[in-house]
Amino acid sequence: MPYFERDGYYIDRCPECRFVYVRNVPSDATLAAFYSGYYGDVNEFVPVSRKRLSKRFSKSVENWWHARNLVRCAAGRRKLLEIGYGEGHLLMALKQTRRFELRGIDYATGPMAYMSANGIDVAQGSLFDQHYPDNRFEFIVGFHVLEHVQHLGEFMSEVRRVLAPAGRVYFVVPCVTHFSAVRRGQNWKHFGPPGHLWYFSVMAMRRFMTDQGFKVLSAHCISNRTHLTVLAEKTS
Repeated sequence: MPYFERDGYYIDRCPECRFVYVRNVPSDATLAAFYSGYYGDVNEFVPVSRKRLSKRFSKSVENWWHARNLVRCAAGRRKLLEIGYGEGHLLMALKQTRRFELRGIDYATGPMAYMSANGIDVAQGSLFDQHYPDNRFEFIVGFHVLEHVQHLGEFMSEVRRVLAPAGRVYFVVPCVTHFSAVRRGQNWKHFGPPGHLWYFSVMAMRRFMTDQGFKVLSAHCISNRTHLTVLAEKTS
């Protein structure tokens, strides 16, 4: 049902599962223009190692925790793809664990040279652009990716295709039913098309992943941050 309108985008909400979504999904050209400046070009990108000490420390702690958690979630699966690796902090932390064969993709070109120089295989473009073979990866990770995807169903079909049997996915998205999101209502900071298009509750995420051919192993909203995490396994 209609929820509100912002900047020409109409945002609807399911009264049952609380899933919130942008009705008029932006075009490829609109999204390309919107994301063109993310992280800058190769001459503008500044790795975290060259940022101020407090920033380096906080990022190191955060990504150490994420890497440790992902080792547990992978449960021995080694071939890992991070979709939307951003500035590469997580891939660098995962490399230190020596538990994975790593690959990353992102629309941004700025971090690519830095990542390659550190021995991590990265590529520019969407998941569809890579033309990976079937069953290529055992574990696919995406931090704040799903809310940006233009066509969710098609995206998850491709994720499932390149994921090996019993492969796992781990996604983090904004949680639309977090208490701070409910309190802020339409003024919640994550409501921002064309960047963010889909907003999940735990119930909506469980339904979505099940419909896409995955068994949900865990899905919950993080209490101290407006984030929802989901770990799911590909079904036969």
